[in-house]
Amino acid sequence: MTLDPKSAQRLQELGRRLPQALPTPTAKETTPLRKLHAVETEENPEELFRQLIQVSSDGNIPAHLMDRLKLIEKQSLNKSKNEDKNKSKLSIKNNKKDKLSDSIENSLYVEFQQMLLEQDD
Repeated sequence: MTLDPKSAQRLQELGRRLPQALPTPTAKETTPLRKLHAVETEENPEELFRQLIQVSSDGNIPAHLMDRLKLIEKQSLNKSKNEDKNKSKLSIKNNKKDKLSDSIENSLYVEFQQMLLEQDD
């Protein structure tokens, strides 16, 4: 599509008046201005509880922080349950392997004894 010279000149003038794109912020500008408190970042439920008690002057803890503590405790319990399941599965597998290797050893020993007996004959 071709534009007549008058339209092209008009577009150029409009382009000069349009706002320019804002510069992208640097990493330094995007970081928060304040540091997060340990109560906001702690992932260990026991340590979070200690931090909550230390921060609280009268022993009262806000509901949103209690919810966070409950959530972290629940995640910790689920994680430990999964680890226990994995450990039990590994021990079962190891027991099966041990039993299997024992049975193989026994059968090999029996075969060896039979060979010795055959040689004696």
